[in-house]
Amino acid sequence: MLHTRLAAIDAKPLGRGEPWLIPGLLAAALASGAFLFWISGHLLVGALLAISTLIAGTLAGLALRQSAGPQASVAVAPDYSLVASALALSPDPAALTDREGQLVTANAAYRARFPGAPSPPNLGADDESTRSLNLARTLAWRDGEGGAESITTQSGPAAVEVQRVGARGDQLLWRFPRARPDLLAVLVQRIGGMEGEIFARSGVLAAATGSNGELLAANPLLRERAELPAELSSSMPFADLLTGTEDGRVRLGAEGDSGRPLRLLHVPIDPERMGHAGITLLFDTSEAARLNDGANVQALLDILPVGLALVDRDGRFLTTNKAFRVAGGIAEDAGLAYPGDLVVKEDKAAVADAVRRNTRGPAMSSDLAVRLAHQPTDPVALTIAGLRGLGDAAVLLLLKDNSEEAKLKRQIAQATKMQAVGQLAGGVAHDFNNILTAIIGHCDLMLMRHTPGDSDYDDIQQIKSNSNRAAGLTRQLLAFSRQQTLRPQVLQLPDVVSEVSHLLKRLLGETVVLNVKHGRDLGSVRADPGQLEQVIVNLAVNARDAMAGTGGGTLTIQTYPVKAHQVAEIGSEILPIADYSALSISDTGCGIPPSVLGKVFEPFFTTKEVGKG
Repeated sequence: MLHTRLAAIDAKPLGRGEPWLIPGLLAAALASGAFLFWISGHLLVGALLAISTLIAGTLAGLALRQSAGPQASVAVAPDYSLVASALALSPDPAALTDREGQLVTANAAYRARFPGAPSPPNLGADDESTRSLNLARTLAWRDGEGGAESITTQSGPAAVEVQRVGARGDQLLWRFPRARPDLLAVLVQRIGGMEGEIFARSGVLAAATGSNGELLAANPLLRERAELPAELSSSMPFADLLTGTEDGRVRLGAEGDSGRPLRLLHVPIDPERMGHAGITLLFDTSEAARLNDGANVQALLDILPVGLALVDRDGRFLTTNKAFRVAGGIAEDAGLAYPGDLVVKEDKAAVADAVRRNTRGPAMSSDLAVRLAHQPTDPVALTIAGLRGLGDAAVLLLLKDNSEEAKLKRQIAQATKMQAVGQLAGGVAHDFNNILTAIIGHCDLMLMRHTPGDSDYDDIQQIKSNSNRAAGLTRQLLAFSRQQTLRPQVLQLPDVVSEVSHLLKRLLGETVVLNVKHGRDLGSVRADPGQLEQVIVNLAVNARDAMAGTGGGTLTIQTYPVKAHQVAEIGSEILPIADYSALSISDTGCGIPPSVLGKVFEPFFTTKEVGKG
């Protein structure tokens, strides 16, 4: 590695070859030519070649003597920018010094660890550390490497490794390796902390064990099931907590033979340095919890929020999850065999044909709009997809329970209808109000011709009063259609009840007894008088109809004060604590069914037959 062995800088110059080689080869060639001409009878040519041979040999000898003499070496300066780039690759602080101990270059980690980047021999914060640094430098110059395991610096304790480097061995490489964390101590802390809690919530028993198998830490689930003491003994062998089974699994000794079998997994954290020390996990592997068990697969499918079913090649159900059974309206004990049994008669053929197509040929998917047998009014989407390589399963069915979606659609349609009714009511109210204006005007003219003592005076007064009440009803319709604002006034509840009591006596008939009770110290209320009267009339009429089946009854209208402490006892989140005036209307009728109770405040909602209200 770079931080343990720096490449040497080769300072030797390149050689220029052998200078005597060319003259020597020339002399050999001339000697050969002289010999050939001599034996062929050309004495003059052979003599000349022989003389040339002597000259070439003399030159070769001189060149050989020159090459054997001392040569001047050419010094090549090292590229310290390249050295600095190489040191920057080391994650540990590293520096290069010369023979005098002066800093040549250092990496960023060195500058960050030792602010100001002092020379490594000057890092010691005390005399002992300075002696250790000097000893490490001396050993490196003498033996090639040295070091000190612990020195004290201004930046804290550190270890140092020194190595002699360079082509001439005239430089030192200083490295300060970072201290390794105690992995076993970290593991013990985490097993006893949040990580151990996470294991426990997942049903996993976790323990930290030492190199000799001793128990060092345990998560809460293991402590509980193994009945461990609060303080663990460092000499407690983890193996003493377990007993073996015939199939290679283990049990906790504290649970005895009735305990659930467990699978054991041990993971060492550093086998080379720490042996068998590591984390030991115990998993619950009872028959009901095996991953390949059909019951466990069914439990996993039941978690899915989407209805899912698997069909074999014969078109029969293999399995269905809970969401599919709920969406399809399948009872727990129902024995449906084919997907077509889920839908109405008209859709059976289309579903069967789609399932048959997807069991053969390439895998594909399609969506069908079908109507379920238990809910034939609302169509639902049924996704049919072909499967390959999943054993007997050939077709996947996806069915989503869209009952909530259908309910929202109905509510939106009802809201749209109510908006149209409100607009219609506004138009009708305007026309009806014009008619009432004419009636009230004629009543005023008739009252001008009749005195209170006349026999027709009370009837005319009653016609005018009811006309005014009808005009109030038109104001309510206009308020509902948002074409007219409400007109709240400060009222006294007894006055409103007394005003409407004359009308109630005629509406209730002879079979219903009207009983009115007023409390003391009633406060004023602020409300629209027309709407308040209409509420009382509507409740009274509904009470009369409810008591009609029993031959009559008693209608009680009561007003009473409610103090702040009584409101506090109610504990309502939407009702501020204060003094109130209450209006209570009760009857002796059959009551309101729970299924209808949530709709009592919906406009135009009624359970009466057509023509009766």
